[in-house]
Amino acid sequence: MPPQDQPAATITSITPMVRDPSRAVIQVGKRAVGTLSLNMIKELGLVVEQVFDEQAESQLAQAMDFDSALIQAVRRIKKRPMSKAQVHLRLRDLGYDEVTAQCVIDRLIETGLIDDDTLGQSILHQTTRSRPAGPNLIRQKLEHQ
Repeated sequence: MPPQDQPAATITSITPMVRDPSRAVIQVGKRAVGTLSLNMIKELGLVVEQVFDEQAESQLAQAMDFDSALIQAVRRIKKRPMSKAQVHLRLRDLGYDEVTAQCVIDRLIETGLIDDDTLGQSILHQTTRSRPAGPNLIRQKLEHQ
């Protein structure tokens, strides 16, 4: 709890970024405390003049971790389709905790960016379109994904 003579810290501004207007910088006083997507800011209910206490700071840190992991996952998926297991492994390799990795995977499934069934069908089609493939080759291709 702040001393009696100091006012509680509050969010002083939420300013969209010039480089990416879908993201904004959150400031408490004159200090930038984080950058999040506008959607995430809305989900968290962050507004200017809101008290920024330890709970809000912890909530912001978790949201920033999720946001960062989501950006990393989407970047990799844009390069090539990935399975849930591959995304999970990459996020863990990048140092994200289990809960964050699972939340990101859930969001990616919800938005349709990862779909193991569609990925499997695509691999099957690619493997068999030019020439017949036996069950061992198909199994190998699917296990590799």
